[in-house]
Amino acid sequence: MMFCVKGNRGIALLGLLVCGLPAAFAKTTSGQFQFYNKKTDHVISSYSIAAGASGLMTAVLLSKEKYENEDNLKLRLYLDEDWPKVQRAKTCQEKIKYARQTEDIKFELEDIDKIRRWGYKFPKWRSETHLKIEPLESENDYAPRHHYWYIAIDDCSLEGSRKTLTMPRVQYSIQIYNMLSENALTHLSTDEFLISRVHTFTMFLSAFVCCLLFGRISYHLTTSGIVHVAMFMVMGAAGFDTASSAFELMHMNFYRFDGVGWYTLDAISAYNEAICDAIVCFLLVAIAAGWTLPSDAISVQRCQDNATLIQKILVGLANPTGSGSWVNPFSGLLVGLVSTHLVMAHWGLNYNDDFDSYHDLEHLPGKILMMLRSSLGFFMLAAIVQTRMKCKASLHSFYLAFAIVGTIWFQGLPVITWFCNNVVAFHQRHPTVIVSGAVLQSTSLLVLSWLVAVNGSTSYHKVSHMTQSGDNNLTEKMASVGTGSDARMWSFFGNRAKVRLD
Repeated sequence: MMFCVKGNRGIALLGLLVCGLPAAFAKTTSGQFQFYNKKTDHVISSYSIAAGASGLMTAVLLSKEKYENEDNLKLRLYLDEDWPKVQRAKTCQEKIKYARQTEDIKFELEDIDKIRRWGYKFPKWRSETHLKIEPLESENDYAPRHHYWYIAIDDCSLEGSRKTLTMPRVQYSIQIYNMLSENALTHLSTDEFLISRVHTFTMFLSAFVCCLLFGRISYHLTTSGIVHVAMFMVMGAAGFDTASSAFELMHMNFYRFDGVGWYTLDAISAYNEAICDAIVCFLLVAIAAGWTLPSDAISVQRCQDNATLIQKILVGLANPTGSGSWVNPFSGLLVGLVSTHLVMAHWGLNYNDDFDSYHDLEHLPGKILMMLRSSLGFFMLAAIVQTRMKCKASLHSFYLAFAIVGTIWFQGLPVITWFCNNVVAFHQRHPTVIVSGAVLQSTSLLVLSWLVAVNGSTSYHKVSHMTQSGDNNLTEKMASVGTGSDARMWSFFGNRAKVRLD
């Protein structure tokens, strides 16, 4: 199996996604550190071990030069319940008081034959440490749970030294196993056990929504020849969400095999999730601003010179073809949201090389993303208030319900991530955020697909261009431009297929 995966990874993808791999190696984390007076410790990795299970770890350190004070170089393990105290500690000596396990690090000069065989240009000093993390004894008869362990290396002897001391640069590679039993090893951190099930569920649900909308689009094109662009956008969002879960499942199956996974698959998953989020954000804000409503249902007037920036943006969102140009608030918001979400997704990959941490509030891009999402939620509410003031009374109840649903989506995940990082136990944070995000995303896709695919169920559907398949209002022209062309549609295949933009 190893030969097949290395020889042709692409062929193995489908098989890995469908059936996975029965065997597993360890989680692998690598990097480097260099200690000096003001930097005396380095956190290598964190890992969650199942309740009642043991952990096995192998740490390999390589250095170009001999570490002179290696007696002071220690590898330490910290438990999740002690970790907040470790983070608050100001000195190295204060931190190590909370270590649950300490191991010495001893370097040895590599064998010359190995140096030549591995192609080293210089001798390397090597240290290899093996340790077993024993399960914690039950205290006060509480129910056993999985625990996070933090692995760190430190040299506290450097702290407070008046001399300028710089130690050699050290490269490290850490492998960690979850030893569920003597014959059952897995590299997966315990908090990731549930994640594969969540991704499987969202993949099939989003694929179902995508196929359903594809069928509706095909039906409208063959009957009336007219489809609204919003239906394509919701189908695209569902497709991106499907791809995100599928690529993450493939990454997780490779990860089970070698403890490293395939970074490209994880990155593609994050990018697809970012695009899906951006499209959902855009649709919620645009519909809140009155997009898809005809002129007899909402008063969309041309912006006056003294209009505020917010008013111009709302009018541009409600009437994307009114400016007669591709550069308008409508297209600007869509491009801006997609670009911003992609940048945040790519930036977030630098903070976690194991699995996508796109919605992680523990790093800066995740915090920026949640602030952006929350701000867009308030902007959507402002847009709904403006739209309700200009639309028919029969649409007021719809926009009230839409405001509730939209607010839950925009503010739900920021509130959940904040709550998890401040209230929820550490070992439950990551699964809670992932499951909550998946539920919110799936719900939003179902609501949006209902909006664009169901006819006549609400007062909104009766007037919205998204669910009108006939010719009513198709001849609306851009009064501001004054041309005789129908600028509210794209035509394909000799005008046999038309995509509405209004």
